[in-house]
Amino acid sequence: MALFRATVFTDNTEQTVSATAAYVKSIRLYRPRDPATDAFLRLWDAVNPVPGADASDVTIPIVRAGVAPATSRTQPVVVVFPGSGLLFQTAVTAFVSQTPAGGAAPGNTSTPVVEINFAPIL
Repeated sequence: MALFRATVFTDNTEQTVSATAAYVKSIRLYRPRDPATDAFLRLWDAVNPVPGADASDVTIPIVRAGVAPATSRTQPVVVVFPGSGLLFQTAVTAFVSQTPAGGAAPGNTSTPVVEINFAPIL
């Protein structure tokens, strides 16, 4: 199994999780303590999608809940895909946006730390 980890996302610039087909096993999202905006993790089963133009295959909201306790960053939002995992037949590409279909990345204080556990299909 492999781990993708990202802490910074730039407007309209996706990041490659796996350049080949893979099973996504789980996702951990560490929210900032006091985010200025909501954020959305977007995943594509494609190579080089364009955030803001191409519809994502999976969107996970990371909604802010106001001021969180100082320990909130250590309490991740965890999504687990049982069995083999969530199949991406072409590639796995990720982006964090301010809206469910947008291309603008949240500012650095609102960007969650994203960890994706995946298994490439050989």
